[in-house]
Amino acid sequence: MGNTAKRHVPQCRRPSRCRGTCRGTSGTKSTSSRRVAVEKKRIKHERIFQHIPVIVCGDDPEVKNGKPAPDGFLEAARQLGVDPTECLVFEDAVAGVQSAVAAGCKSVAVPDPRMKPDAFVEAKADEVIRSMEDFDYRMWGMEDEA
Repeated sequence: MGNTAKRHVPQCRRPSRCRGTCRGTSGTKSTSSRRVAVEKKRIKHERIFQHIPVIVCGDDPEVKNGKPAPDGFLEAARQLGVDPTECLVFEDAVAGVQSAVAAGCKSVAVPDPRMKPDAFVEAKADEVIRSMEDFDYRMWGMEDEA
């Protein structure tokens, strides 16, 4: 997953009505996947990818170490032109939460239902939710795009 956003959410909470990123958002995708794999996904999901201006992949030269190292999120923040502390990361992996925390980002864990939420709490996720439908924009000082 590894999505970061500056002050807002990187993707619509209602994908069926997605018009792109929420108001005022600069979204990125920071992934451990290789760029070739991401490009294959992009072909199938261009409607979503067209709204993600920055994609940092695990094999990018700027990413020396993969998750749980902070390299990917630090590079995503650099490309957005923001301090990592302004970024909110949504992660589905413990290593991703560890990476976000190490980069200085805020993190919201959205674990697979088969995983124990305690592992994400131990990794110091700022919040653990069951799905993006449970994300409370107001709690993070953001507008909920209706």
